[in-house]
Amino acid sequence: MDVRGNTVAYATLIENTVYRMNADGTAVQPLFTATTAVGSVAVGPSIYFVQPGSFPGNQAVLWQAGADVGATSVYSDYYGERVASDGTDIYWIDANRTLIGKRTPAGTVTTKTVPIPNALTFEVDATHIYFAANDVSVAQAALYRLAKDFNSDAELVIGSQDVGGQGFYIAHVVTDDTKVYAAIGGAGGATGKILRKNKDGTGTAESVVAFIGMEYGSSVALNNDTLYYTDGMTPQVVAIPKTATNGSGLRVHEGLANGLRSVVSNGYLYFYGSGPTGGVWRLPLP
Repeated sequence: MDVRGNTVAYATLIENTVYRMNADGTAVQPLFTATTAVGSVAVGPSIYFVQPGSFPGNQAVLWQAGADVGATSVYSDYYGERVASDGTDIYWIDANRTLIGKRTPAGTVTTKTVPIPNALTFEVDATHIYFAANDVSVAQAALYRLAKDFNSDAELVIGSQDVGGQGFYIAHVVTDDTKVYAAIGGAGGATGKILRKNKDGTGTAESVVAFIGMEYGSSVALNNDTLYYTDGMTPQVVAIPKTATNGSGLRVHEGLANGLRSVVSNGYLYFYGSGPTGGVWRLPLP
């Protein structure tokens, strides 16, 4: 799910269908039904989404949806499943071949090799791409960043020692002008948390929330000076000041958020619903 301006795009798990709708939930329109599950979607100049492949074997396909129903394959020489946009260019990650790709609106494609074996978290801000290693079996949960011009190598931002070692993974990240905020999930009963650190990797990682139940995944979003996180274990949305240290959040919604992804846009928090209700929901923010 992604939101930009008045456009919301999301994919369904059962139908493998990509939808577009207005930000207020009107004009819901199916765009394309894939033959396999859709990995992720991004709203840029167009709506982009990934139909994952397998390595070795079937290649993934990056699709671009037009103004009308239907989509066009614009890139297929990779095996990733994550896609993100900064509103202009589209970016994807190929975890199997350890590279990140970029496609301009004109169709120019460039790639950059990154030293990472697996990446589930994939976000873009004004200057950098943030991606994570999430191999909890060998305690290698870590967050990296890569300059969007591809002129330098990837930098380590949050190391596995900051995350907590084995049993943890980076579920989602969001940035402001100087800091990155990472939602850390705990596997096998380990307790999740949100960490704050300088975007360039300097300094010490600080705990914003010391105890949250994110064993089954979480997302984090930022609105001005407030962080909002969704919890996959106990469906809820919690707010906490971004400057808090080992703080306690305020529950602002309970019973729907499933922890997969959340996005702040135009004064609303958009998030996936949980349980049989499902769907995309939005919560007005103060």
